[in-house]
Amino acid sequence: MSTSLYYSAVRSTPLTDDEKAEVDRLIAVHNDEFPFDYEVLDLYPSDIPNTLLNGSTKISSDPTEVIPSLVYWFNALTELRRAVPDADWDVSLDDTPADWDDNSGYSLPGLDDMQ
Repeated sequence: MSTSLYYSAVRSTPLTDDEKAEVDRLIAVHNDEFPFDYEVLDLYPSDIPNTLLNGSTKISSDPTEVIPSLVYWFNALTELRRAVPDADWDVSLDDTPADWDDNSGYSLPGLDDMQ
């Protein structure tokens, strides 16, 4: 059984050139620096109106990689959200919505206690 993070950002105006460049940079940096040999941030085209970003990342089932991977990708998605702050973001682990905190970013209840 696989577990995946799903993420999307929606707003009525498209990404500016600066936002697009920053999103591309953040994705490249986080994908390149991911410490495990597993899936990375994967954006795919969307035909949903006003969707700026739409993607998913499968999380490793290796018990030693699950928590570090979730923390890593939640940090990456936090940076992406901050790069496009005026969009409506939806981030979830399968069917469980991720919590957003303006100071600490994305997480799940209890995740910090598991590190």
